[in-house]
Amino acid sequence: MDKFIPATIEDIIEDPKKFNAPTFEEFMKNRDYYLGKDDSKLGMIDYSTTLLRPFLRKQYYAFENYTCQSLVECERIAASEGYDLKKCKFEPQVIPLEGQRVDILVRFRRPLLYAV
Repeated sequence: MDKFIPATIEDIIEDPKKFNAPTFEEFMKNRDYYLGKDDSKLGMIDYSTTLLRPFLRKQYYAFENYTCQSLVECERIAASEGYDLKKCKFEPQVIPLEGQRVDILVRFRRPLLYAV
């Protein structure tokens, strides 16, 4: 798209192709393509180790009070607690070390059931 076109939701529903959006039928046929797969968040977290390899000493994970060395181990602990790690919010914490090296702690929080 070359330029920004202001639109309301009614405009997009009326002519989705004008705004480079899928029709409802196209969306329903290939929903994962437009929304992303459930495990894309975990894949992104895992891929960060590859992107940051020159600077990363270690990346580890935590779910509640449990610290894990791998994402698979963290998924297993979350499942044993009754949670799907894909639905949990995560907060990466960068821990600076000597030079330009870092450790990264990815802390998962269980989803809140009720808003206060």
